Order: sequence, then structure tokens, then C-alpha cells
Amino acid sequence: MRAPLHDDINCLAINLLHAAENGKPKDEAKAYRALKALCEEHCGGELDHPLQWEALGDFSAGHEQAMAAYASGLQCAERLGIDEYLASINFAIAEAQCEAGDEAAALAHVQQAAQYCDALDDAELAEAIVRLLGQLQGEE
Repeated sequence: MRAPLHDDINCLAINLLHAAENGKPKDEAKAYRALKALCEEHCGGELDHPLQWEALGDFSAGHEQAMAAYASGLQCAERLGIDEYLASINFAIAEAQCEAGDEAAALAHVQQAAQYCDALDDAELAEAIVRLLGQLQGEE
């Protein structure tokens, strides 16, 4: 990913966090719209990257919006062959599905995340996956 795009996404995510933490819904909505516009602008193009879609999903207010963003992120990660995002986005979907009460869908996605995570050197993500997998399989 080219550095300026990464910087743009990071800046928008920080703006979203600060606006949410400081109770500024107008600023939060503005940053969200900017992130969504960035995603839509690059969708399917040379600058399309799963990071932008994962960030959009993470900051989406509604479940359906988040799932749509994550689905776009998975498609992009599959097209680019980036296991890191295939693992992290599947994990994000699993968490969202848990929150929505769909444990069967959550289990399928966390299992996918675990498969992709096996090839990575990300102990923090691996630990979170194992925890959620255990919870969904009734081991906790």
C-alpha cells in the first residue's frame, strides 16, 4: 500500500476515535463519510486495499453497514492474497456476528481467521482468535 493512502486511512481512523471519545457526533460522522468516500473512490482500483474496508467496518454504526464493508475487505484481501487481512477481517466479522447473536456464522468466520492466522507472526491476533474460538465452542 502506498504510504499516503495508509496515512490517510490512519488519520481518518484517529479522527473517528477522537470524535467518539470527545462526544462530537458531527465530527465523527464527517470523518466516517470521508473514510467511506475514500473506500468507494478506490473500490476495485489500483489503490483498493483491505485496510480501508476493515477500518470502515470497524467504525460503522450499524451491523449491516459493517458486514458490507467487511465483505468488500475480504474480497479485496482475497484478490490481493493478503493473509493478514483475511485473518483480521474474518475475526472482525466473527466478533460482529457474536454481538448480533449469530454464533454459527461467528464460528465459521473465526475458524477461517484461525486458518489464515496460522501463517502469520501475530501473537495478539492469534490469542484473540483462540479465545473467541474457545468461547464459541463452549470451552470457556
